Amino acid sequence: MNDLLGKWKSKNRAVKGQPMLIDLFPSLQKNKEYIQSQLFHSSDLKWRSIKFNQMEGLLVFLESLTDQQRIQKEIIQPIEEKKEGIVEEIISSMEFERKSDLSELPEALVQGKGILLFDGSAEAFVIGVAASYKRSITEPVNEAVVRGAHEGFIEHLITNLYLVRKRIENPNLVTRYYQVGKEAKAKLALLYMQDLANPDLVKEVDSRLGSIAMDTIFSPGFIAELIEDNPFSLFPQILFTERPDRAVAHLMEGRVVILSNEDPSALILPVTFFAFYQSPDDYQIRWVVGSFVRLIRLISFITSFLVPALYIAVVGFHPEILPSNLILFSV
Repeated sequence: MNDLLGKWKSKNRAVKGQPMLIDLFPSLQKNKEYIQSQLFHSSDLKWRSIKFNQMEGLLVFLESLTDQQRIQKEIIQPIEEKKEGIVEEIISSMEFERKSDLSELPEALVQGKGILLFDGSAEAFVIGVAASYKRSITEPVNEAVVRGAHEGFIEHLITNLYLVRKRIENPNLVTRYYQVGKEAKAKLALLYMQDLANPDLVKEVDSRLGSIAMDTIFSPGFIAELIEDNPFSLFPQILFTERPDRAVAHLMEGRVVILSNEDPSALILPVTFFAFYQSPDDYQIRWVVGSFVRLIRLISFITSFLVPALYIAVVGFHPEILPSNLILFSV
């Protein structure tokens, strides 16, 4: 295969700072060999021979990432029925693009796309047929509420964006996508309100997300560790939530939200210490009552944190100030 690529160097297009671009081979077999070599002859790499417009072709896909029914319905069946015509007009998939760079095809395959190759063609057709396995929208167990919506984020980025956008039907809600990770890329989405969020804050978060250099991102916890101001602080600086209504409430307060594909948690930043004592239930009651309930939570935290230590100190060093019955009970 290396000799094959060496003979093809004259038509390759090198761009400084970017991977070398490789034109498709005129031979269908050579294109097949290249893709096989780039995917190391993986067992789930499948091929389907087709004939269209009197040309021999191949449909390439990874069976572990693609929907077999979509492949049959959106690609194979239309081609077998029409026999000839314009590919774009026959394929019914919404995700369709042409690729003339052979080096981009292996990456398209691992994204769950199918590839149509024709003998002698200088372009390949990349078609979205990715499989989708996702659980239903349910209420988060850790953030159950009495009032309000009983919906939670799931491990599907587009669904999570839908849960946010259906609550904020406003063109000022901005979404930016990021690809993070050198080896296994993770897809992130940054959300903010254009007219409410501080532009300096958005710029800083954008810069920090763009500067992440890791092989892969396993969970939003890695993102929080890499973008927070003080990673060695004992106190959390980013709020995690699985509730869309809570994320929306913070968006409307000028904060930004980061969503990650394959994870049901949203990151909210920046936040203060008091934000961790707020509950989605607080937004369902009058502000006076809600503020009082938050104050009760804060007092309870301070009490549980200080009173046991104070009691032990008194019993250990100044027992005379306590009633004898209380001291005997503690012993």
